[in-house]
Amino acid sequence: MSDRLPAGLEARALMRAAEAAGGMAMVLHRGDAERGSLLLLLLERGRPRFCLGRELSRSGTYEWADIGPTDLGDPLDLQAFIAKRRGFDPDLWVLELDLPDAERFRHDAISLS
Repeated sequence: MSDRLPAGLEARALMRAAEAAGGMAMVLHRGDAERGSLLLLLLERGRPRFCLGRELSRSGTYEWADIGPTDLGDPLDLQAFIAKRRGFDPDLWVLELDLPDAERFRHDAISLS
């Protein structure tokens, strides 16, 4: 048995945390409710700030890390990146979280999940 939350439950929890922080949340792509992985686009007042996904760390655990194109402001690069990730992982959830303070949310909420 894994101690990992089902992806659908974790996605809903992150969306509620974003809304509780005064932001908005939207599911851009719905993945598998049990086994899917998560890709988070953190925006700050409509401007992309971070693209986060879990990566295997040196300790052998999965941790949130910055991933994606270097220029998050280019919508074509971002769309191509998401399409490529979904091509490799059709179970991928893509969440867009628009927040008043993306850096704070990244530190507070993401560190808990």
